[in-house]
Amino acid sequence: MSNFTFVVQSPVRGVEFVESAWSIAGDIATKHDINVVTIELRDQSLLRALHRERLLEGPVMYNRPDEDIEHLYHIEHNLLEVGQFYPRIYRPMAPPFGRRRPPRDEVTATSSLMQLASAREQLERVFRTIAPESNNFNAYGHEIRNLMLLACTEVESECKGILKANGVKVPKDRWSTKDFVKVRDALRLEQFEVSLPMYPSLQKRTPFRGWDKDKPTESLSWYKAYNIVKHDRAEKFTEAKLIHAVDAVAACAVLLATQYGSISGWEDQVGNFFSLSRNTSYPINETYLFPLEGEFEWKQVKYPF
Repeated sequence: MSNFTFVVQSPVRGVEFVESAWSIAGDIATKHDINVVTIELRDQSLLRALHRERLLEGPVMYNRPDEDIEHLYHIEHNLLEVGQFYPRIYRPMAPPFGRRRPPRDEVTATSSLMQLASAREQLERVFRTIAPESNNFNAYGHEIRNLMLLACTEVESECKGILKANGVKVPKDRWSTKDFVKVRDALRLEQFEVSLPMYPSLQKRTPFRGWDKDKPTESLSWYKAYNIVKHDRAEKFTEAKLIHAVDAVAACAVLLATQYGSISGWEDQVGNFFSLSRNTSYPINETYLFPLEGEFEWKQVKYPF
């Protein structure tokens, strides 16, 4: 049995203490039969706050870790300081500070939810006539086209809102997919899959997968189709396909989830029509760090698009 100190480099940016320090140090202690783990903190203001909130117990040692243990762990600096957050960009909260999330515009969030609910209702009506099965994916019609227009303009509106909230200025000419694609990485859009549990024959949809910054319109088949039928319904009506409408509405659902996480009223307005999942988890250094009361407050910072 031996002792070691888990060093958190200065300045402390929260995630190292909240997650890495306790969790990783505890794992190392268990794996290597270590009976005492201590944490070194050099940020005195955070240390005082942690003691006051009774989130830190026992002595804090100021030693170097044993050289033979140092290689067993890795510390990543959090991208944001304690209490900082990006507007309209969801990130999970680092434990154990998950009780109070960053402030947000509830009016905007609710309005977006109502738009999604409207699109969901229209899609359900279409499904009562055309079953969402592979043989019907290329079916087209006026209701499908109208739904595509509704869903895709909502996608544009959400992207504009995210960019504006983070200080991106309105382009000199007009907003375009060259601007909208900037939110792809910030919201991790490509990683999301959408299933419709009520329609098991419909495979999971990945509306933003393959969104290419060099070809921001053409790389999304459903958005490309929307752009075509919007400007030339008479000649390109067949592009108003059922599968494009499904993907466009799924894209709206993904954009809400990646902005807000959970929204009050989702169950009432959307229910279990959509089921969203991610194929990877958020990196630990991207979590939001709860501002300890009396020491820090939530502070909005702009995402570096």
